[in-house]
Amino acid sequence: ENLALLSDALDLDLQFEGKEVPVGGFSVDLLVTDANTGYKVIIENQLGVTNHDHLGKIITYAAGKEANILIWIVGKARDEHRQAVKWLNDKTDSEVGVFLIEMELWSIDGSKPAPKFNVVERPNSYAKEQKYEENLNITQKQQLDFWKGFREYASKKPEFSYYFTFQKVTPKYWYNLSIGSSDAHIRLTFSVQNKEISVGVYIRNNKSLAQAFEKQQSVLKNVIGGEFSRNEGAKDIVFATFRKIDCDDTKKWEDYFQWFCEAALKLRGYFKDFLGNLSKEE
Repeated sequence: ENLALLSDALDLDLQFEGKEVPVGGFSVDLLVTDANTGYKVIIENQLGVTNHDHLGKIITYAAGKEANILIWIVGKARDEHRQAVKWLNDKTDSEVGVFLIEMELWSIDGSKPAPKFNVVERPNSYAKEQKYEENLNITQKQQLDFWKGFREYASKKPEFSYYFTFQKVTPKYWYNLSIGSSDAHIRLTFSVQNKEISVGVYIRNNKSLAQAFEKQQSVLKNVIGGEFSRNEGAKDIVFATFRKIDCDDTKKWEDYFQWFCEAALKLRGYFKDFLGNLSKEE
């Protein structure tokens, strides 16, 4: 749950990999993956005021795990450490970034305290993205343009914007939408090679959930209006429905964006109900 809140605060899609993961004679607090980019992410928690020791740790852990994104969550950030993180972000390339975050615990009307993440420093994305985009190939540029167009279209749809937080646009063939669960998210795809798009549920490291969801396929077909296929990887399982398209005809892209929005909203509603019913059974 907290990982989903952190994802929203950073405009990432963080998926849990491991806790207290060994790095030489030490261990990183959390190792996760950004599902948008596939980048490894390390998270270091420090309850108090920042110090040199923890700054050194996150750099050491990042090197040991070859991480692209470093997240340092603290109680209070000293000015000198803010400057150090800013310097790191200014001097590194587009595939490396450091977040410095101050965390507070908020309780409303006596409810259970929940974390509030305040971003103090983040990667200098504008300058890095300009340099990054210059090195993309034709397919990557087309994918980036497509997802930029989708995000612009979807952001103008009130219902879609209400239920979904928009993630960072990347030149990958996929775009993920958080549904507030660390076990699953909605995945949209735009395949230039296969000339098709898809909407589906991406389930990571939870085969029992995938098996339960697979039993819903006949009902899901009626809800979404398309056949769903199962695609299984080493750690993940995707249930998706596909549609053939003309990738090069940009005039048709808006039609594809509309299909994404409608199908994703239906899928989100169905999957949230499915998770709720599943928890009641347990």
